[in-house]
Amino acid sequence: LIPLFPMFIMFSVSMLAETNRHPFDLPEAEAELVSGYNIEYSAMTFALFFLGEYANMLLMSSFASILFLGGWLPLFDFFPFNIFPGSFWFSIKV
Repeated sequence: LIPLFPMFIMFSVSMLAETNRHPFDLPEAEAELVSGYNIEYSAMTFALFFLGEYANMLLMSSFASILFLGGWLPLFDFFPFNIFPGSFWFSIKV
């Protein structure tokens, strides 16, 4: 992570921008805030819209884990750490 730290910072900022999180949390114009997608969609359509946004956040976190944190590999490769499966380490890192 040390030599890739500047790239990790750039990826984290672009990940926040792509998923419309703070401080990039205004995906539409100021005039559309009253009549935008938050008002337009109701009930299940609104839930599916936000499910898609949170799935995008999970995907970006998975990319960050694979590219910069070693993905499914344990932190240290000796006995107490390598008995856990890779899916455990991946979910902890995500």
